[in-house]
Amino acid sequence: MLEMFGHELKAPYVKTIKGIKNLKELRIRLGNNICRLFFFYFKKKTYIIASGYIKKERKLKQNEIEKAISIMNNFLEEHNEEN
Repeated sequence: MLEMFGHELKAPYVKTIKGIKNLKELRIRLGNNICRLFFFYFKKKTYIIASGYIKKERKLKQNEIEKAISIMNNFLEEHNEEN
């Protein structure tokens, strides 16, 4: 769906992470499991998946968000992009 709809894909599939510029959450249900993938757009045409996990609790795990932010920032620094 992300490939088909791109940046126009909205909830319940994609949510913006509050307070984090450019980082999005892709929500995927696989049977009884809910997978969360953190991603961002690169040069408005490429999606970079920074990290993900299988969600077992109602709240997002802060350490997973921090991990995704770190990966995103490192990637953008290496590619001379601002986040």
